[in-house]
Amino acid sequence: MSGRKIKVTLEPCRLELFKPFRISRDVYDHKVGFRVILRYGELTGLGEANEHGYYQVTQAALEDQLTILKSIVEEQNLIHPEEMYDLMEQAIGFQPFALAAMDMAYWDLYAKTQNRPTRDLFDLPTPPPKLQYTSYTISIDDPKEMEKEVRTHPFKKFKVKLGTKNDIQLMHKLLALTNSEFYIDANCAWDLEYATEFAHTFQHTNLKMIEQPLQADEWEPMARLKQETIIPLFADESFIHQSDLLKCLDSFDGINIKILKCGGLTPAIEIIHHAMKADAPVMIGCMMESSIGISAAMQVTPWASFIDIDSALFLKNDPAEGCVIGTDGQVFLQKTPGNGSLLKKN
Repeated sequence: MSGRKIKVTLEPCRLELFKPFRISRDVYDHKVGFRVILRYGELTGLGEANEHGYYQVTQAALEDQLTILKSIVEEQNLIHPEEMYDLMEQAIGFQPFALAAMDMAYWDLYAKTQNRPTRDLFDLPTPPPKLQYTSYTISIDDPKEMEKEVRTHPFKKFKVKLGTKNDIQLMHKLLALTNSEFYIDANCAWDLEYATEFAHTFQHTNLKMIEQPLQADEWEPMARLKQETIIPLFADESFIHQSDLLKCLDSFDGINIKILKCGGLTPAIEIIHHAMKADAPVMIGCMMESSIGISAAMQVTPWASFIDIDSALFLKNDPAEGCVIGTDGQVFLQKTPGNGSLLKKN
């Protein structure tokens, strides 16, 4: 393949959900964005990014940014993903969703040229072998419907979106339905008083983690909450860039790394390096992504303490296949070269 160039295709896409997904500040039944396809000889690499209101990411902005990145990638010979990432970030600055879409596709392609799974190419310590499970997310709904979700899905871990007046009463009911573990995500909806009450109420239960209970910039109240509970507290909206890590660890126990939010696999690897040095646990999460984005996220799950990469399960029209999640939530890493996803044949 000497002398060949990479060909980049950008495809507008629309992901349709089986039912509306509601959190404390938003509700949606679809997402629009772009799918990235890299071709190099017979090999392909896949990436994606979709709109996100909280982070002010639109499909139009993605198109503009990805068009610039397309020209950068097509001008280069095949180089290491970290070198390509530097060139891309120089071109558009820190635009994490667009960077992530191209970066995950580039890692996928590059690993295929090396005939290895993407995760085998990361400069990270080899993690011990272990069974890993993603949580299944229950969005805000009528309490009876949320209870039905727990009864219906035999997952070992659930993540519950909260942010209502009846969160404590609801959690009592959900915990009584199963022996599975629970994570909670309030998406910035609580104040310190309510978060403290909630944490005290469920300290000795199967509630194993609370994600982003307060507003993203409420550092001092979060530090106080951290002193008040033994339940691990994880930063999501408060953590974007690797430079946020040390500040977050003053107020949280760990951080949620999402490939789109942090800018791709390349920065995710760096973040994991720094988190390990700080002895801080990481969670690997996701936005509303198809199996393309989830397969990329799976490449860094071996280094995670918590995993929440279930979004493809909620899609009517997942365009890809290959990343495998068991009926109980077990994450199965593919041994095939690249990230592990393939576009479905029409």
